[in-house]
Amino acid sequence: MGVLELLKIVQKTPGAISMTEAFGVFDTIMNNLKCSVGIAVDLGSNAGKSSLIGTSALSALNRMDVFHCVDPVYDLNNEKEWANTFQKTADNMPWGICRELDFKKNLLNKLQSVSSLHHTLYGETSLTYLKTPRSFSYVFLDSDDHQLELIMQEVKMLMEQVMVDGLLFFHDFMGNYIAPGMAYEYLVDTGYYEPVHINWDKAIEFVNKYNLEEDNDSWHFKHLENPNFAGCLKRIK
Repeated sequence: MGVLELLKIVQKTPGAISMTEAFGVFDTIMNNLKCSVGIAVDLGSNAGKSSLIGTSALSALNRMDVFHCVDPVYDLNNEKEWANTFQKTADNMPWGICRELDFKKNLLNKLQSVSSLHHTLYGETSLTYLKTPRSFSYVFLDSDDHQLELIMQEVKMLMEQVMVDGLLFFHDFMGNYIAPGMAYEYLVDTGYYEPVHINWDKAIEFVNKYNLEEDNDSWHFKHLENPNFAGCLKRIK
């Protein structure tokens, strides 16, 4: 599947991701993911907008990673998990699509239409999921409401679970939230991670060429022409 065809699918999927960010993440994975096969995870995957980007890039690289989508929206009756979220209860969740009868089935079908990877949905919070040690090749971190306490717990749990040469992306990085930037700098300061350049000029040129932001089903920085609030780190040792 070509990147334009993929982005048109992403464009129609609800979620707080700009098309500029979608292209930037896809392009960065394609040019920088060098570690061996592992587990790819989207923490805070919601309706799968960011998951479509990650899994399609991994598939395009002919990798055999498995892909995990982690979010309490996949188990609306899990009251214990929802109590640990910003919403506190699934009743406060604003995303109506997650209550549709075939939501999970349709999401898995969509993911499988753009990727050869195996996908699993985990209806729990990131902290519950990360308690089980795993080896991650790719992480997209976009959990809950980006509280500093939460994201610092996440990155401390992830720090040694990401494989050498694996990629860790932060969403809402250098935007309205300060916590993702603080967590990013914390990992750089450990000496285990280094920044990865995202070619925003290339992303903006591609997205504007096909006018992809105009009909993007997103509530993310709608007042900006090309929102680009994502950051990437690579584990180096």
